[in-house]
Amino acid sequence: MRVLLDMDGVLANFPSAFATFLGADSTTPADYHAHKMHLVGTDFFSKIPPFANTVAIVEAVVARFGGYSICSAPMVEDVENSTAHKLIWLYHNRCLIL
Repeated sequence: MRVLLDMDGVLANFPSAFATFLGADSTTPADYHAHKMHLVGTDFFSKIPPFANTVAIVEAVVARFGGYSICSAPMVEDVENSTAHKLIWLYHNRCLIL
């Protein structure tokens, strides 16, 4: 069995980080589509805070299933940069061992 862990919104607190980025209390999917181009070329994805239970979730999945894969998509408008910063996030938050 392969276990997939989603990054944005499951391991990484994307909703909170994006709201902070916009200077708002909360956001909607429409806000993301209206403002996502402001993320192009930034380190936004490496700076998203993890949820409080992220490491515990990863450790529990590894203990139970022996490993996992990450399910996450780069920004279509910024593939190389967003991929690099998502990998940095995974490494720094103990979700990826290089």
